[in-house]
Amino acid sequence: MSAAAINAVRVRPARAKDVRGLYALIRHYSDLGILLPRTEQDLLQAIDNFRVISSKGKILACAVLHFTLRR
Repeated sequence: MSAAAINAVRVRPARAKDVRGLYALIRHYSDLGILLPRTEQDLLQAIDNFRVISSKGKILACAVLHFTLRR
């Protein structure tokens, strides 16, 4: 991968307008049995927890982190 291509890749907080792209990405891996399925509504409700890796306006990957406190 060239330096220009690496510099074009960006990690950023997900936004509501990313839901369709996130849904397509997650559904692909859900259909393969790798991830649990999520609805677009599920994603929209949790959008603040997501980060996306994008390049030229296309979502390449995503991550979500949930903190759970045990009592």
